[in-house]
Amino acid sequence: MNDDSEPVLQFDPRLAAVTGEPWFTTVVDQVVSTVEALQSHGIDACSLAAGEGRLILGDPLADALVEIGHMPAEGLAFVVLKPSSPDGLLDSGRAVHELLHRVRTANPNGYLLLLPAEWSFRVMQPEMAREFARNMIAFVSDAELEQIGLKRIET
Repeated sequence: MNDDSEPVLQFDPRLAAVTGEPWFTTVVDQVVSTVEALQSHGIDACSLAAGEGRLILGDPLADALVEIGHMPAEGLAFVVLKPSSPDGLLDSGRAVHELLHRVRTANPNGYLLLLPAEWSFRVMQPEMAREFARNMIAFVSDAELEQIGLKRIET
């Protein structure tokens, strides 16, 4: 049971608006109980469907999802998805596709970058970093480059 007096942090704006409601605490407690019951029976990864709802447990994307609702509606935007584990990621193709659809719905100029959790510019070899930068700049218009003091030079 949820004994905390603080509401459970929610990234979905619709849920964030109701976290202080007593009925919401009851719902959270029911979800926690369901997860505990599944785990106590050795099920630590599943997609439980009931009615129109779905409870995802152990999804490699679950801790990497970003609330898309706060994405700027205009201009170029990237959402970086860094799953903690690549295991099962290929099996999550539908979830990645749905997330990409949400990104494009929020912003037609939105892109989803799927990177390993440990990925960083600091671990890239120089040529790999240059290639990555070239690919990223390909998405940026000349006007946007000028705003940050850069000019595209075609070779």
